[in-house]
Order: sequence, then C-alpha cells, then structure tokens
Amino acid sequence: MKILVVEHESLLALALEEQLRAAGHDVLGPVRAYDEALTFARMQRPTLAIVDIDISNAEERARLVCTLNGLFGIPSIVLANRQREVTQCEGVTVAILEKPSSIERILSAVDFAAAATVEEAADSRGSSNGITALGHSKLESRRVKLAGGR
Repeated sequence: MKILVVEHESLLALALEEQLRAAGHDVLGPVRAYDEALTFARMQRPTLAIVDIDISNAEERARLVCTLNGLFGIPSIVLANRQREVTQCEGVTVAILEKPSSIERILSAVDFAAAATVEEAADSRGSSNGITALGHSKLESRRVKLAGGR
C-alpha cells in the first residue's frame, strides 16, 4: 500500500516510516505541512494517509484529512492527542487513534484500510457506474474493532 505520512515530530515520523516499510508498504514523506501533503497527494496518489493532528495545527490537519478524502479519495488514519480534537474528521477517516498509539495498533489500522480498499474495489466491480466509496456503515462497523485498548 502507498502511504503518505504527515507527522510533525521527526523521530516519530522516522520510526513510523521504518515500521511501515518493514511491513511492506511504500511510504511517501514524512511531510509536516498542509501544502506539502497536498502536493504529495496530487503527484504521488497514495492509497492511504496517516495524519498526526497536532494540537497547535488541529484545524489545519482536520482540513487536510477532509481535503485528501474529498478531492483525491484518499482515506486517512488520524493520530490525535485527544479524541475531541478530531470530531470534524470522523466521517472521512478509516480510524482515529489516540496518542500514544503502539505501532501494532497503527499497523492494524493500516491492515483494516487495506482490507476495506480491497472490499471497496470488489464492490465497485458490481456497480454500474464504477464509482467507489466506502460507506459510513462499513467504516463504523469496522472502527469498533479498532477502538479497543492501546
């Protein structure tokens, strides 16, 4: 899976990048800024984004998550210090994980996103218009599985 990493803490970004690569994923970034993330999304077309919502930039990062999904159809996994920081992201995310999150939980969310992408592609083959969208009900039922402990 091609994953865009948006993380403001350099050491965490490098550790996440290393673990994602070890799990067999292609990693774009890590990037820190909204504009840089949009450029990567436009040019590289990742299949998933992992976005850390920093408290000082929560509104900008939430806007990024919505833009990635709305303009490019790229779902996001959101990492947040507090759950209330991301209420505006809830409808367009694959998972919202509270920090600190273990790499195992993040990789589980990535696996979930990969499975949802495969399921979505299979569903779209049966549709007459070829438009794909992972419905709210599917996301909600799957999010429950990720909501467990750290």
